Amino acid sequence: MKNLIRKIKNLSRIQMHFVWFYLAAFLLSALVLLSCNFWYKNRMTEYAVRSSQNTLQLHINALDTQLENTSSFLSNFLLMDTDHVTLATTDNADECLNAQLSIQNTFAQQLSLYDNISGLLFYAPWSDVFLMKSNLTEPLSDRIAIRDYIKDYYLRTRSAEDAPSILRWFPVSLNGHTFLISIASYEHTYVASWYRIETILSPLTSLKDSEHISYYLSDTKEDSVLYSVDSKVLSSEKVKHSLKSSTAISVTSSENNYALWSYIPRSSLTAGFGNFFIVLLILGSVFVFLILFQALLLQRQVLKPVSVITCGMQSLRQGNFGVTLPVPEIRNEFSDMTVTFNFMSSEIQNLKMKLYEEKLDKARMELDYLTLQIKPHFYLNCLNVIYSLNLSGRTELVSQMTSYLMIYFRYLFKSSSSLVPLQEEMEHICTYLHIQELRSSSDFTTDFSIDEVAAVHPIPVLSVHTFVENIFKHAASSCDDLEISLEAHMVSENGTDFLHIQIHDNGDGFEEEQLKQLNDMHSPAPKGGKHIGIHNIKHRLLSIYGENARLLFSNHEEGGARIDFWIP
Repeated sequence: MKNLIRKIKNLSRIQMHFVWFYLAAFLLSALVLLSCNFWYKNRMTEYAVRSSQNTLQLHINALDTQLENTSSFLSNFLLMDTDHVTLATTDNADECLNAQLSIQNTFAQQLSLYDNISGLLFYAPWSDVFLMKSNLTEPLSDRIAIRDYIKDYYLRTRSAEDAPSILRWFPVSLNGHTFLISIASYEHTYVASWYRIETILSPLTSLKDSEHISYYLSDTKEDSVLYSVDSKVLSSEKVKHSLKSSTAISVTSSENNYALWSYIPRSSLTAGFGNFFIVLLILGSVFVFLILFQALLLQRQVLKPVSVITCGMQSLRQGNFGVTLPVPEIRNEFSDMTVTFNFMSSEIQNLKMKLYEEKLDKARMELDYLTLQIKPHFYLNCLNVIYSLNLSGRTELVSQMTSYLMIYFRYLFKSSSSLVPLQEEMEHICTYLHIQELRSSSDFTTDFSIDEVAAVHPIPVLSVHTFVENIFKHAASSCDDLEISLEAHMVSENGTDFLHIQIHDNGDGFEEEQLKQLNDMHSPAPKGGKHIGIHNIKHRLLSIYGENARLLFSNHEEGGARIDFWIP
């Protein structure tokens, strides 16, 4: 024991982690086995209970349909049949006999339609006429008991109002047998029908896999008695006591006053569980063996190589980029990792240099961007306009020009990667147009159409301004009355919303060779600084939106250049 404790203390941190891992895996596997055991038992029980409940419900639905048809026959007989009226109104013996024979024939026809009906009964207390038609299998003693029950029912209810009434079907025990009875009465005339319990429960007892299940019939009262298929009358407490190891399931008729019960022994609910448990035990044993075997392999082929690589990484962290590790003779993933580690240590310097060069390129691009924005010719021209206005004493225009330039340059020096709402970009463009009105003698008109949703959509700063500025640079010299149109609205393509901006003028438009180069989003930077602003816009759109943003250069149908771009 002391040696075992000493070995455990000498284990490394990662080895201790694996020890705890395998211990947790072992406990987890045991927990899984127990959970599967519990889950399987519950699932088997739930399935059996649900299956039995569905069977009872289907049987009750079919039985209620039959009972409803029989009840309808009883009601129609009392209200519409004229034979019993003849018995009540005539004194002629022959007519009375014919009416009785007709009633017997009517009952016989009904019995032939529904084989499950045990019998039908007619009773007229005012003439003491008692007619009964039943199946040939119905014992005489049972028919006498039913007749006496109906007479007793008449004695108990004869003082009631003489209105049509029908008792919902209910169970009753007579002469040692159980029946499901319904009684209808009208003007002191009674008709009744009954079903034997054997007829009701036999479809259930004849089902497959029902030899272990006990079925009972009861009324809907609380703590009512239960009637078995052999007509034994048992109290619910007695049944519960005699069937302690069984699961009770009951379904009550929604139309009548009876319920069906099934008692399923718990041993039959999990009859196939023994084999399942053996399979689980075998799988658990195999899993434990695999865990132990994997632990031995892990020590030899993983933990030891990991320790070597860890030492190399610590040396690399201390700044020794030239460190190399011995490659294991056995070719596996860890030998590949060792080779990769040696390659990485030799490539770190190259990566650092590449990162440094990328930073320089980015700084150079930012510088080009800022240099692009400050155009000496435009700036000096503006200063010259201010000087001329001052000499002429037009101080109000000097103030306007100075204010416009301040707003213009404040917006101009925003970061090239920042996004602004389209409305803010349009305000800057309006400032630029005011400056052009003051510094240039040429006439131009603008037509801007922007919907409310598009106005708040974010766009890269100066992305629209660059194209408007290019119009003044290239189209204003070839057109006396320059017209600039700009439209912006939201569109949807393939479930994605885009901001669509269209700009066009009435100048000379683009040359075919220019269109081919401008419509290539990945074209290199132009030489000589021509179209460098458009190149920067394309580069920024690709950096921010990737391939989702699009630019399209074309010539307008009515003349002039047209630029369309879509921003997600």
